[in-house]
Amino acid sequence: MRQWTIIHGCTRACTLVALVGLWGATAAVANPEDAAADLARAEELLAAGRLYPAEQAVRDALESEPDWARAYQLLGRILIRREKPVPAAAALERAAALEPTLSGLDRDLGLARFAADDFTGARDAFLRALERDAGDTPLRLRLGLCDVALGDPEQAAREFERAANDPAHRQIALYYLGVAREQAGWREEARDAFERAVALDPPTAIASRAWARVQALEQTEDERPWHVALGAGLLYDSNVTRREIDRASGEPDGAAQLELGASGELPVRDWFEVAAGYDFYQSLYFDAREFDLQSHGFRVSAQRRLGPADAALGYVYSLSTLDAKRFLDFHELRPSLGIAPAPWWYVSLGPAWRVKRFEQDPRRDAEQAALGLLQLFPLGDWKRHALVGLDFERENADSSAFDYRGFASQLAFHLPFAVGEREWNADLRYRFRWRDYTRAASAPDGRREDLIHSARVRLEIPIARYVAIRTEYEFEDARSDLRSADYTNHIVGVSVRFAM
Repeated sequence: MRQWTIIHGCTRACTLVALVGLWGATAAVANPEDAAADLARAEELLAAGRLYPAEQAVRDALESEPDWARAYQLLGRILIRREKPVPAAAALERAAALEPTLSGLDRDLGLARFAADDFTGARDAFLRALERDAGDTPLRLRLGLCDVALGDPEQAAREFERAANDPAHRQIALYYLGVAREQAGWREEARDAFERAVALDPPTAIASRAWARVQALEQTEDERPWHVALGAGLLYDSNVTRREIDRASGEPDGAAQLELGASGELPVRDWFEVAAGYDFYQSLYFDAREFDLQSHGFRVSAQRRLGPADAALGYVYSLSTLDAKRFLDFHELRPSLGIAPAPWWYVSLGPAWRVKRFEQDPRRDAEQAALGLLQLFPLGDWKRHALVGLDFERENADSSAFDYRGFASQLAFHLPFAVGEREWNADLRYRFRWRDYTRAASAPDGRREDLIHSARVRLEIPIARYVAIRTEYEFEDARSDLRSADYTNHIVGVSVRFAM
C-alpha cells in the first residue's frame, strides 16, 4: 500500500511536469506569431503618428522575442520621433549587434547619433549608409553638418556642393555651403553661395536666413571688431539755423568742422551680440559763434537672432553744447524686431522712448513716444539698396506751447559704383517732417503746423587706402504758421576722411 502511494505520487508529479513542458512547447510555437502581430501593430501606429502606443507595442514584441533585430530597429525609429535620441541610439546599436546588415539600419543609427550630438558616430554611420545609397541628399546634408560640427568646414563644403546638385534640396544645400565656406574663411565664395540661395524661387525662410548672412558679411568685410573714422573740412551755410530752438541767423557763414567716430563689439558671447560706439562733432563758424555746435554721442545695442527674425535693443545718449554752453541732453531707448518677408525685402518695427532736457530753456524739456518702421530693398544686390523709413511721434513738453504730434519720413539710396579700380559711394536722401503744435499757447492765433523738406546728396571718393574725400550738398526748407520758425538754407561741405 505504501509502495503504491509512492508510485501514485510519482505518476502525478511526472504528469504535472509533462503538462508544464507541453505548455512551454506550445508557447514557444505561439510566441513568434504574437510578436509578429505586435510588431505589425507598432508599424501601423507609427505610420499613424501614434508614437506612445507604437512604442508599447514594439516593447510587447520584444518581450516575446528579446533578440529580434528588426524590433529594436523599429523601437529606435519610434524613439527618434519621440525626441529621445540617446535611448534610440542604444536600441539601434543593439539591432546592429544582432543583425549588422539589416536594411536602413546605418541611416537610422546615424540620425539617432546626430540628434544626440554624437557627430563622430553619426558621421561613420552616414558614410556607410551613403555607400549603399549615394543619392540620399537629406543624409548627405547631415553628413556635411557633422563635418561642420567637427571643425572640418572644407570637407563639409564638398558634401554640400554635392547635395546642391539635387534640385529638391538645392536651396538649403546652398545655404549650408555658404555657412561652411564662411567658416573656412572663404568670404567671397560664401557670399556667392548665399546669394544663389536667395535667388532661388520660391522665397522661403532659408532664403531669408541666407539674405541675413549676406548682410552680415557686408557689415564685417573688415575683420577688425572695431572701427575708427576721423574727418575734417569746411562748409558754407546760406542761413545758419538751429532747429531745436527755432532760431535762424538770416545770414550766410562758413565754418570749419571736425568729426570723430569709433565703434566696436563688446566681449560678450553666447546668446546675444553687443556693440557700442562714440561720435563727436564740432562746428566752428567764422562769424556766427553763438551757433557753434559741439556734440558727443554714445550708443550701445544688443542683438540676437530669434529664428528668422532679429531682435534688438538700442540706447543712445547725446550731449550738445552751443557756443560752449550746455544746450541739450538727449536719451533714446528703442527695442525693435526685424524680419525678411522676402529675399528682396527687409523690414524692422520698433517703438522708441526719447527724453530731451534743455539746459538754457527748461520749458522745452520733453518726453517723446515714437513708433518707427524701417524697410530695406536691394537694388540688384544688397550693397546697393533703398531705405524707406517712417517715424510717428508724439511729444509732451513742460510747456504746452512745444507739445506736438507728427511724423518724420525719409527715402534714401546707397549707391556704390566702380571708377577704375576704386569704389566710390553715392548717398541720396530726402526727408519730410510734419509737426502739429496747434493749441492756444503755440502761436498768436493758436494754430501752428510745421512742414520741413530736406534733401541731401553726398559723394565719397577714395584717394588712398583708408583715406577719402567727402563732398555733400544739403537743402532744407521749413514753412510754419509761426513766422519765426520759417527758414531756407543751403549747405555745401567738403572734408577729408580717414577710416579704418
